[in-house]
Amino acid sequence: MKVKNSYELKEVIEAIKKENPDLSEKEIERKAIELFREIRKLDEDEARNEKKYWKHVEFSAGYLEDLDRYLIRKGFIDRRIS
Repeated sequence: MKVKNSYELKEVIEAIKKENPDLSEKEIERKAIELFREIRKLDEDEARNEKKYWKHVEFSAGYLEDLDRYLIRKGFIDRRIS
């Protein structure tokens, strides 16, 4: 699954340099790669979860009538409520 990165590796490196100016370049790069991998994993998890969510939603976003029909069918609201 192709997911757009929340941050580029270059941005992560710059942030770590700013937060830890005393670290060596090698240590900054190591930490940046590790953090970047974690960010990518979170991005992929979020995209996967969002895809699952929309796959299971039975109403069209933005149409309250569809949402009302869904909630009535599932028993969350009473038909008498308008």
